[in-house]
Amino acid sequence: MKKILLAVIIAGVIAGLVYLYRTYVSEAGKAATPVPTAVVTNRQLISVLEESGTIRPKNQVVIKSEVNGRVENLYVRDGDGVAAGCVLVELDKVDLLNRRRELELDLKESMLMLESAELDFKRNADLFQKQLVSPDVYDRMRIERNLKANRVEKIRSQITTIDDNLRKTTITAPLGGTVINRAIEVGEVVIGASSVSSGTEMMKLADLSVLEVRSTINEVDILAVYTGMHATISVDGIPGSMYTGIVEHVAPVAVADASSQVKGFEVVVVLTGTYQRLKPGMTANLKFTRGVLTNDLIAPLSAVFCDDYETALAEQTFYMFVQTPTGYEQNPVLIGLNDLTGVQIVSGLTANAVVALERPPEVEKRVVTSSNDGRRR
Repeated sequence: MKKILLAVIIAGVIAGLVYLYRTYVSEAGKAATPVPTAVVTNRQLISVLEESGTIRPKNQVVIKSEVNGRVENLYVRDGDGVAAGCVLVELDKVDLLNRRRELELDLKESMLMLESAELDFKRNADLFQKQLVSPDVYDRMRIERNLKANRVEKIRSQITTIDDNLRKTTITAPLGGTVINRAIEVGEVVIGASSVSSGTEMMKLADLSVLEVRSTINEVDILAVYTGMHATISVDGIPGSMYTGIVEHVAPVAVADASSQVKGFEVVVVLTGTYQRLKPGMTANLKFTRGVLTNDLIAPLSAVFCDDYETALAEQTFYMFVQTPTGYEQNPVLIGLNDLTGVQIVSGLTANAVVALERPPEVEKRVVTSSNDGRRR
């Protein structure tokens, strides 16, 4: 029994020594690994906001028919240029023409019935003046004549509607442009549009001389984009391409993404110039220059820390770890513009300060209690 107890004690001592050794080696390794640092200096910084969007014609219309019908003639195809008023599609007119002939016969019949009612009314009117018929008979004849007259006007109105629909079977271009996305063929039946969202979309007609890029800018960056601002545009499908554009519109209201719930504002950038190689539907890369600093205090982006990145930017407090003779001191800073590598230090730091690029292990992470210092502009 004593041997077993002695063995247990020895094993415990050995395990304790191993734990102490590993802890010592770990702490020694941490102490031996220096914290990477950088010197904060004055230099140039160009802050650029990058977003992607889709190229589309500035002016384009969806071509739909106002009446139902079968496509009888189709005069254009994708890529064709057309002038305003050019005939694009003709629908079959047989049903409408047959209906018009039926209405013409109904009109002739109704006019004969109206003529008969007019004669009866005149005769009864004379007799009524001579007090040979009662007022009831006179009123019935008058009402009968008016009903026949109303029927004649209804049929004439129906014929006018048919004539209008016959004109609508010939669909012309509302503006000059290029045919894109033609979606019908001869023989297909199209449904007339009773509203903007209904009806068969037959094709689109676009003015390709003026193109635009539509993009959604995150609510965090939207204040840096304004109407009239210049943008540079590149297209992945055309290597080395570089185009220019001007912000024409910034949406006044944000729209939340259905999947991520991230809010963004739609921005429309109109390209300045005509570019034959650009095609609607291409993905474009937009660059907006938010600001250019020529000789400002710039710190590495990795040297700036924040305790809560989930809060709004206006409420965030930023700080840096400044090297001192005895270690590192947590120092709140106010930051400004930034690019992919550096950030402007507005206040809280001086030039040539040495800052840590990683959180020093000997500095306890804590929230800076200053009420204003370090909040982003």
